[in-house]
Amino acid sequence: MQKALDEMSKTFAQGVSYKVALDTTEFVRASIDEVVHTLIEAVILVVLVVFIFLQNVRATIIPVLAVFVSIFGTFAGLLALGFSINLVSGLLKTTYSSGPDLLSRFNNFPAAKITGDAAPGYSSGQALAAMEAVAKEALPPGYAYGWSGEAFEAKKSGNTTAIVFVFGIVMVFLILAAQYESWSLPLSILSAVPFGLFGALVAILLRGLSNDVYFQIGMVTLIGLAAKNAILIVEFAVLKQKEGLSHADAAVEAAKLRLRPIVMTSLAFILGAVPLFIASGAGSNARHSIGTGIIGGMIAATTLALLFVPLFSYLIGTGVDKWARRKGAPAAATQAEPAAGEPS
Repeated sequence: MQKALDEMSKTFAQGVSYKVALDTTEFVRASIDEVVHTLIEAVILVVLVVFIFLQNVRATIIPVLAVFVSIFGTFAGLLALGFSINLVSGLLKTTYSSGPDLLSRFNNFPAAKITGDAAPGYSSGQALAAMEAVAKEALPPGYAYGWSGEAFEAKKSGNTTAIVFVFGIVMVFLILAAQYESWSLPLSILSAVPFGLFGALVAILLRGLSNDVYFQIGMVTLIGLAAKNAILIVEFAVLKQKEGLSHADAAVEAAKLRLRPIVMTSLAFILGAVPLFIASGAGSNARHSIGTGIIGGMIAATTLALLFVPLFSYLIGTGVDKWARRKGAPAAATQAEPAAGEPS
């Protein structure tokens, strides 16, 4: 854009010049630099945690290579979809088009435009609710209000965030059901998800952050992360049951066996998100929301899930066994009855 303006300025009349009133490229450059620095810090922390747990350079190289492959795949996907590392382009794609000047009408009615923002510590939803309450009390008869811009989109979207969470959980459930060929095992695994969401909500409340779109992205990510830890426990519990252990013994043994890898992977992820938690500079508020949510969610999913996932695995497993025995009891009784004419 700057090059195009410089070329156009050559055709201006003598004495005519131009000046950019607002240059947003400085903020974009600073934001991109902060993202790169955060990514480097996260990789260093993850490598350090993996090396501390494995205590072997050669064994550390394998998971570290997976990190770089994931980063390469992420940037390749962004490039293929036409996005960039800019935070705004990661959520939407902007295009320039012409439009009319600002008019003093709204829906063909004379209108006065009021622009505002939520106070620190309050979400946009709370601000909209407060404005609606004031309008109902203060506007005289014959007057009404309407929303436009971001407020209109927020009101129109409604509870779509909850729908996204539900679809995410349903997709995880269906994938796990197909993987294990069972409807009960995915329930044991998904029992860890509420703990992760609870930890994320507590974390942003303690830090005084709002429930914005960046935090909601982190919550969707927590669905998979919390389920990942539970998979390690439930899968080993199933293997131990096949070896002859009871549901209770299998659940306890699986929790003991998978404690170290769960703590290692969770700690690596948490330390990898610390740069987001302590970010500063351009775009730091967005990184604070993501980092605070996923760190709080992973702490809760790691600590609480280690206690409750084995419990839910035992409860669901014993419940399924009781239901199966109760369902199969009449058939067994029928087969045991002697046929007519045969001695009993």
